[in-house]
Amino acid sequence: MKLLLSQRNQLFDTILGHGYPSEDFDFVKLPVQGALHDENSQIIYLPNSEYYFQIGRGDVSRGFIEYSPGESQLIASRKFAGWNDLYNSFTCWLMFLKRELEESDLWGGISTVFNKLGLQPILIDTHFSSDEFIRLEKYMNELQIAVKTLQLNQDQQTNIILRLEESLNRAKSERRIDWASHFIGGMMSLFITLSVTPNVQSKFWSLVKAIFSGILLTSNI
Repeated sequence: MKLLLSQRNQLFDTILGHGYPSEDFDFVKLPVQGALHDENSQIIYLPNSEYYFQIGRGDVSRGFIEYSPGESQLIASRKFAGWNDLYNSFTCWLMFLKRELEESDLWGGISTVFNKLGLQPILIDTHFSSDEFIRLEKYMNELQIAVKTLQLNQDQQTNIILRLEESLNRAKSERRIDWASHFIGGMMSLFITLSVTPNVQSKFWSLVKAIFSGILLTSNI
């Protein structure tokens, strides 16, 4: 579907209004097979080209849009009726895009933590033995004491210590690999929620390396 210049400019202004740099997007005209005087329009997010908003012609009275990311799926599509309907969908797409760009990759983050520390998890899919749980309890207490030496405000410190206590209780019933994933992923998620600085996060994981090596982690070095 061919857009008016004024409509293209309105989309451009909307991108800027949502706080995006203009150079992160490109407007592409796509030829339509068998239609010499028509074209599909596609707006591409250049830093990650799998994200786009495409406008095409559907039936006589409606156009057709396809975009990624969608509200609850990677690619979504629907028909639209008129410019206002199209424009509302475009503003929603910009919000969906912002959500995905601001989301932290917790799974990738776990790997990043291990790689930075030169560690890997002990991949034994069993429950902690009684002796191991006693050691884990001792190490968790040491970690809680060490957390109090980090540059955290009172709310951050309290919530981190509570999360460590919850993690220890989970170790009574969870298998080792599941517990390690929940512990690391949970702490990373909590750091984001509490706005813990990257420097303090790095110091925390260094404490984990020093305290937990042997029961939870093994060195790659």
